[in-house]
Amino acid sequence: MMLPMKRSTEEIITITLSASGALAIIPFAVIRFFRGELLMGCIDIFLILGISSIGLFVWWTRQVRIPGMVLTIFILSGLVIIIYVGGASLVHWAYPTMVAAFFLVKPREATAFNLLVMVLLIPALVQEISRLELVIILATLILNNVFAYVFAARMSEHRQHLSFLAERDPLTGIGNRRALNASLEDIIVRQQSQNITASLLVLDLDHFKDVNDNYGHGKGDQILIKVTEIVSSKVRVADDLYRLGGEEFVVVALGASREAASNLAEQLRSSVETTELLSERPVTISLGVAEIKRGESPEDWLHRADAALYEAKRTGRNRVCLAN
Repeated sequence: MMLPMKRSTEEIITITLSASGALAIIPFAVIRFFRGELLMGCIDIFLILGISSIGLFVWWTRQVRIPGMVLTIFILSGLVIIIYVGGASLVHWAYPTMVAAFFLVKPREATAFNLLVMVLLIPALVQEISRLELVIILATLILNNVFAYVFAARMSEHRQHLSFLAERDPLTGIGNRRALNASLEDIIVRQQSQNITASLLVLDLDHFKDVNDNYGHGKGDQILIKVTEIVSSKVRVADDLYRLGGEEFVVVALGASREAASNLAEQLRSSVETTELLSERPVTISLGVAEIKRGESPEDWLHRADAALYEAKRTGRNRVCLAN
């Protein structure tokens, strides 16, 4: 049974802000209707429905970028409206609303939106409060945005760095299984819409356990790094190299047919064989090649390439076998 895909941090943030924002406004809407403040009550209901709708849209579609932009514009517009209708006493809502913008869109976009809102609020505020109070409010709002910008920018940089590390193999520096899965899923989607072709080359070092047993894991790691360098130097610019784990690697050859991928695989096999990685014995690789089939899942595609690799191992090693 297929497990549901884990939600991204952006999805969780957008949904959480939508839910908490709607829940925070509900009590005020109730109070205003009881007090007979029908216009403000209707504005609150409109905000609740709008915020909730965007949150539900993200929940069902898992889209974030455009809904986040729409939600930011919606809540900031609502902020301007309630201050113009309800008065300057509601300006305190500007602080959490502007901070929320930094969680929904990029820091520079949030800053631009918030500065525009501050300019729009000045005519409403200047009619009810003194110039000194207006300066204090604007100064604190600016500081609020500066702090939020620094925090959001640093967090974004930190997350990007963590995401990069999460998709790198620590020994060789190339992509790991997680990065490979993302690449295969992207190719499958593109293949369905653009009818592109691509091939997988799954390669494995022959008798690598003997290398580790006889020469130590340190020497084995050096050989893995060297093989990575050899393969990286031979593949095309459009190709990507990943390490599945142990001594098994995958080359994703975008745009390569079965024949082209077979030729590339043979070049890789020959290059590794003719490079002196151990003085006492040659180090060789076996490879399995599979061209993508229309309607095929990433798992099935990789399984066919892996089956071809197993066939290369079974029939003598140091060879290339093609999947059906």
